[in-house]
This record gives sequence, C-alpha cells and structure tokens, in this order.
Amino acid sequence: MHTSHKTETSNLSPDVKEFRVFVVSIDQVTTEKFRATLQAKVVMNGEKTAIGREVGFFLNDIMLGAAACDKWGRANISIEITWMLLTYGNTLTAQIEGLDGIITLALPLPERPKTSAEIKKEEQERQEKIASDKRKRLVAELERYMVEIPAGIFEMGQSEEEQRLLKQWGWWNDYFFNECPRHAVKLSEFAIGRYPVTQAQWDAVMGTTPSNFKGMHLPVEQVSWNEAQEFCLRLSEDTGKMYRLPTEAEWEYACRAGSADIWCFGSDPAQLGQYAWFSENAGNQTHTVGQLQPNAWGLFDMHGNVWEWCQDAYISDVYATLHAQSPAVNPVYASGGSMRVIRGGSWYNFPARVRASGRNYGGPAHPYHDVGFRIVRTN
Repeated sequence: MHTSHKTETSNLSPDVKEFRVFVVSIDQVTTEKFRATLQAKVVMNGEKTAIGREVGFFLNDIMLGAAACDKWGRANISIEITWMLLTYGNTLTAQIEGLDGIITLALPLPERPKTSAEIKKEEQERQEKIASDKRKRLVAELERYMVEIPAGIFEMGQSEEEQRLLKQWGWWNDYFFNECPRHAVKLSEFAIGRYPVTQAQWDAVMGTTPSNFKGMHLPVEQVSWNEAQEFCLRLSEDTGKMYRLPTEAEWEYACRAGSADIWCFGSDPAQLGQYAWFSENAGNQTHTVGQLQPNAWGLFDMHGNVWEWCQDAYISDVYATLHAQSPAVNPVYASGGSMRVIRGGSWYNFPARVRASGRNYGGPAHPYHDVGFRIVRTN
C-alpha cells in the first residue's frame, strides 16, 4: 500500500544544500519492527531531486539520509514523503530539518485494506442490521395498531330478520344454517389488530413473502392456519406478550362493534362498498388495508378483502351447543373438527358471504389466495 503526504513551505533558506527527514514517532506504541521503503522528493522551481532507501526501524529510530540539491531558488518548496508499511492505522510523525529550523509533519498512515472476507462480513452485518431495524419497526407497528375491545355480552349468529332479508334478496343458501341459532356470548376484554396482517409485517416476522398478490401494504394471504399460528408464536417471543388468532366469538364481536345487523354499519347492501372489498368493487384482487371505512370500534377490512383465520376448529352445528349455555363464556373449540374457521369474506365473494355472521372453513395446513388473518393480544 503506497500513500503520499505533501507539505509546502517558503521559509527555508536559499543557501540550504541538504535536508534530513527523521521519523520521530508512531502513535499507538508497539515494539514490532517494521520494514519500510521511504522516498523523499524535493521539488524546487519545478525541478525534482529524489532520494530513498529501504530501512528497518524501531520506534524513534529511523532517518532518511541527506539529499543534495543544486538549485535552491527562493520559491515554495514541496516535500513529498511516500512510504509502504506492513501495518496500518497509526500516525507517522516526521521532522524536516533545515538551516532555518525544523518543520514537523504528522502523517496518518492508511487503514489496512479490507480483505474480501471482511468486506463480505461487513456487508452481511449491514444487511442484518437493516433487516433487524425493519423487523423492530414493523413489530412496533403491529403493537401500535392493536385496538382495545371492552368486555361485554352480545348476540352471536344469524337473526331471524337477517334470514328473512337474505331470502327476500334471493341470497339465501341452506349452508347458512351453520350460523343458527343466534345465542348470547359473554367475552372478556382483549385487543385486536386494527387491520389484517400485511405482507410487510409478515415478512418482518417470518422472513418470507408468500402472497399471490404482491404489495407490502396488502393483506398477507396464501398462508395456512398453521403458519398463522407460527407467526403469533414468534411475535409473542419477540415482544414478551401473548399474541394469537381471535376466537370465532371474538372475531364476530369485534366485527359487529355493537351492531346487531347484517353488517357492522347496518343492513343496507347499497352501503357495503364503503366498508368492504368484495366481488363488485375489488377487481379480483386484494387492496391496501385501511382504505375504506372502519366500523364503530375503528377496525378496518372486517368485511371482505381477505377471509381471516380464527382459532377455532370448525363445527357446523356448534351454535346449538352454545345456545344451550346462554350465555357461553369465552367460547373456543380447539378440537372436534379437522377444519379451521375463517370469517369475513374476501375480494372474491358476493355480498352474502361478507356478512358479520357468515361462517366458512379451510384446512389448517392449506394456504389460500383469499385467506389472511389478524391478531389478538390478551393479558
């Protein structure tokens, strides 16, 4: 590694016939013996005289011998010292001695060139820090967007009036009997995500981008119930708080936000496009979360965009059991069926499928391009 340092002065006498360059110190004291090649160049009135020799030296023990110069005009003198050293990062201090006195130069030695392995390691560490900072930011975002839901009692499932309207509109399907009978449920307080989990948040926690529709602020989809469970587990480990999927009852309670109607805003299908991405306005794709109107508790995309995984196993006639308990307290069915509940409907579905009481299911190991999830935090 060659490096050059230059100083200029106009104070040296025109009668000077020689000068000496001494290396007087190197900071960061060491006892290592160095090998170096030093060369001094004196430029006077455009003419150059050069001297140099290879030397071995300890601290305070090096001198580059005299240089005879024939043409010293009264002009600026440029002295350049070039060296090669086997160590890096220290400071070499030299003295230039002439008849008019001593000029001292503090010459920082260059940093040792990085090896390819060191460069690769530094880049890897840089990328890891970027990923870590991004992960922390997005995890903090997930926590910041949790909405506290008060404890309460509500009527869960399809009402007789809802069934009447579905039949009147020609939307009825006998499959909807799985939403009956309507029954009272009592829930403890919990917090739920303001939005479905986004692709950016999924990537921050899981390090993958599985979604069919690509966009960091789109809801994550193409993730199975099992993978959503793993996401919650990792998020809990990262934060020291308990995150999980909502139970089916928690999901409907949060979706309704105090409403007893077909949707969170009422029972007028003409208003649905203000709250939900579904078959009539979604354009066969998911959309950025939070673009439409929220429900009364500030939750977005509870209707449409993507179906959302719930904690429960799907049991088609479970409401009959819950109805008999009246009210059922914090109900959840972790077993009893091979399928898992999904709620809310998606961009693909017609209005009858994005109702607050609507129930559906999927295989826990199977990802779907219209199914995502949101998270719940409990104390």
